[in-house]
Amino acid sequence: MCSQPWNDLTAAYTMCLQKRRGIAQQSTNDIVSIIQFDDGTRIICERSALSSGVRQLATTHCGGTSFWPALNKALELLSRTTNSYIPVLLFMSDGGGSGGPNEMAKIYQNHHHLGLQVHTIAFGGRADTATLESLAGAGRGKFHKSLTGEELVNTFIEISTQLTSVDGLIHEFAKRVSDAATNKLMLEFL
Repeated sequence: MCSQPWNDLTAAYTMCLQKRRGIAQQSTNDIVSIIQFDDGTRIICERSALSSGVRQLATTHCGGTSFWPALNKALELLSRTTNSYIPVLLFMSDGGGSGGPNEMAKIYQNHHHLGLQVHTIAFGGRADTATLESLAGAGRGKFHKSLTGEELVNTFIEISTQLTSVDGLIHEFAKRVSDAATNKLMLEFL
């Protein structure tokens, strides 16, 4: 990813993290792992608390992308994360890439019981939408297409907002279970 697409991505990345921190203030337990990839993979951060900020992305070179090593690395990081978190995988590319559907299917197989959410994002006009749609299907997730930097920001915000809705549902469910247990204990005590 080069020049303007890179600038758009880094702006969207920063905006997404700020938005997620802003709308999840009451739930600062979010952790983030970021894998950057092209023809290789680099872990930018692993299980970093979102509330303490996340490192900036590293500059990448243009061209040459392999999806399968990045997804294998994602599987590795997800497997090292405690089961008390709902795993969310955002997988984005601005071009074509080799491999991936088998690795994404394995991620789904290993983590769907934890409520895994998968989002694949095709960024820009040169992104391989067919492969990214296939990856979303293999992960039983959702495919997004963002042609411009502004659309990418909106996609990230939409995903972050959906995650907050899920957080709210989980909080409400836990509250109702707690209230029901308290009522039952009070009745049994009386």
